[in-house]
Amino acid sequence: MRPHSIAFAFLGFTAACGSWVDGHDVGDEIFSDDGVGMAALYREYEAKVGPMTTVRRNQSVQVLMKQNLDTSMPGALTELLPGGERDFYFMRAEGYVLLGRSLEPVDLGDDHEEREIIYDKIDLDGSMTPVGGGIYRTTSACDGDEGWTFYTGSIRFIPSPDGTILAKVEEEVSCAERTETVTLLDAGDLSVRAGPFIVSDSELSTEDGGGPPTPMTWTEDDAFAVGHARFVAEPEADPAPPIAVELFRVDEAPQTGLEL
Repeated sequence: MRPHSIAFAFLGFTAACGSWVDGHDVGDEIFSDDGVGMAALYREYEAKVGPMTTVRRNQSVQVLMKQNLDTSMPGALTELLPGGERDFYFMRAEGYVLLGRSLEPVDLGDDHEEREIIYDKIDLDGSMTPVGGGIYRTTSACDGDEGWTFYTGSIRFIPSPDGTILAKVEEEVSCAERTETVTLLDAGDLSVRAGPFIVSDSELSTEDGGGPPTPMTWTEDDAFAVGHARFVAEPEADPAPPIAVELFRVDEAPQTGLEL
């Protein structure tokens, strides 16, 4: 699972400041959920090094994997796939790797762009099954002359700790509203086990006290948790508003009204 990391050889690049150069490396190293195997991503891209950050474009990734720690070098599980990584999980007990990618953004003009998000389930023999995705637009002209950047939608798939369920989280956003849904899928055949459920606080606007979603995770008792921060009109009087939490399970109604 993603929180674990291992050491793979790093293949870097040398870049002159302000110019695009070809680069490649190995990163996103992870142990499998059962701690027996490991995986990583080989990445190719063009990079431009600035004084504070490095920007990448024309990215592609390749999944490297070894099913146990006895072998010295990981083998290539896939060919090079277009896009940069979003999510990466190695669920060895259930026999798959889950990879989320974002393709290159497409400029629509007037400070707008869109990009495609793709999630694939990759069996340990290298065969790939599309899990889901979509095309989502980004804009930076939402708040009058000052502007702020937001995504008009997004999608994620997050496996349960045992790898048998995928939580599908979809978000639709505009300047006026936001709606987030959770659907629980069978990781084997991708059939719907529960949902889709609308996350309660996701429909609140900022003026109504709604806030952006906080990180989502699975709990130890097989519930998928989604939290939302709440804004307050006078932060000096209430500087730490609670985070509203909602729990989603297979074969049970969502559990609401929880706070952190």
